[in-house]
Amino acid sequence: MTYRDAVYDVTSYLSDHPGGDRLLIAAGGSDATEAFDDVGHSEDAEETMEGMKVGSLSGWVTLLPSALLWLFRKTERKAVETRSETALDRNKYRPLTLIEKDKVGKNAWRLRMAFPDQRSRSGLAVGQHISLRASIAGKTVIRSYTPTSRPTHAGSLDLTIKVYEDGVMGNHLQDRSLGEPIHVRGPHGRFHYRRNASKKLVCIAGGSGITPMFNVIQEICLDERDHTEVILLYASRSEDDTMMKRELERLKMVRPSKLEVEYLVSRPAYGSGLEPARFSGDYLAERLGALDDDTKYLVCGPDAMVDMVSEGLTGLNAEADVHIF
Repeated sequence: MTYRDAVYDVTSYLSDHPGGDRLLIAAGGSDATEAFDDVGHSEDAEETMEGMKVGSLSGWVTLLPSALLWLFRKTERKAVETRSETALDRNKYRPLTLIEKDKVGKNAWRLRMAFPDQRSRSGLAVGQHISLRASIAGKTVIRSYTPTSRPTHAGSLDLTIKVYEDGVMGNHLQDRSLGEPIHVRGPHGRFHYRRNASKKLVCIAGGSGITPMFNVIQEICLDERDHTEVILLYASRSEDDTMMKRELERLKMVRPSKLEVEYLVSRPAYGSGLEPARFSGDYLAERLGALDDDTKYLVCGPDAMVDMVSEGLTGLNAEADVHIF
């Protein structure tokens, strides 16, 4: 395919393309400039493309039709051998099979759902979410969740959910048996994490709001080319309510220089020695006031917590660099 004034052989990237190989195959043998720019690819995508450049249009004019046809046929052959379709569809719900269900904490579960093709990927960018739909007590219920498996993981998708007493969808998912279908649509969300977008990234989470943060933090810690330093401030009602602590501690061990985590508990157990803590303006000013300007903020949690954090960050003149999930 061509992009602007260059020719690219994308065959080797078919199985890794976040949007699946069909999009690349469809663009084979043609000018992909408009399609590429319309999607709004990141600098990382353009950097990846540079490694697949095989020449420029200058000097190719007379050979262009035959050269593009050769590249297109090569791409098609490779696709047949290593097809990696996107498992999800942003426009319609698809049934995924529940293959694992593990209790991972107080009222917390990890659900693993299999794709029909084990070579498929979700098609999500880091930071995006999905919608789940179910018929519960005669009503259609739809809820959004951020997967905790990496977007590049093939064959299945993981969700880590918190089940609340009045949570309709959470209780429904908790009661599902292995082998049952779960209807999923996506990806959704305009937020796409970009590698090295800032020197520091502050993630402020409350309760189950940890899942989109974990999705981003995991990618940063496991990407050797990403030098972003992450500070996670994570508040829970009690120590037992802290989700994904084991996974976060593992990431700290893998990349101790990248990740700093501070756990806050609003209702510590009697005798624990912990003081009740929350994201007050004074706390945020003391904890974050000394950070430099090259810092971005992610916030996710209950509405009251988000309002409190937003007010505190406004006091630090950081509101322009905040994304709220």
